[in-house]
Amino acid sequence: MTTAPEPAGAALVEARACPSLLSPPAEAYALGSPPVGPTARASEARAERGRPLLGFISEVRVGALSHDVRFFNLRELRLPDPFSHPFESGMNLNGEVLFLSPTWLDWVGAPRPRLGGSFNTERYTDNAYLDLDWDHLFGFGLLVEGFAGLAWHDGKLTGGNPAFVDLGSRILFHIGAEIGARVRGFGLFLIWEHMSNSGLAFKNQGLDSMGLRCGYRFD
Repeated sequence: MTTAPEPAGAALVEARACPSLLSPPAEAYALGSPPVGPTARASEARAERGRPLLGFISEVRVGALSHDVRFFNLRELRLPDPFSHPFESGMNLNGEVLFLSPTWLDWVGAPRPRLGGSFNTERYTDNAYLDLDWDHLFGFGLLVEGFAGLAWHDGKLTGGNPAFVDLGSRILFHIGAEIGARVRGFGLFLIWEHMSNSGLAFKNQGLDSMGLRCGYRFD
């Protein structure tokens, strides 16, 4: 007895009802994008932002920091104290420009290069720095940042105590963090920064500063 051939339409319906487990249908991707790496995410975020100032300036910040503060010390159970100074004192008047992240930094999370400096109001150590800045803006406006780079200073290398900090080398590591909020481009931040040579020189007393900054982001 010969079996009648199955209509082509029925086979098509069956294929659609039972898709292959190895080849998910195209409709599966219509509900969301496939996973992407850090480079692709950075490119998408860059495309969603506004227009930078002069085509390459992302943000400008200014502020005032308490200079050479006593920072957190776990061994002494000491909290940060912006009103206590081990050696130097005064306020640091700070200015900074953050630039667009170049595409070749996408693979490390697209940090923004930043160039800035601080002038001490009591003629203690001034500095200039170049960092990379990683930030994350949460949905409710909270902004958290971390930065790392190098700084140049005009302070004492050795023999400065007790009036000055002995920093040991002219070029120092520059690290720190910021937390704040940004609304419609305007931001207000609490900043901590640290400079030291990480023990690469004979003297390494280091400098910590804390303060407030405000800024405006263009992109």
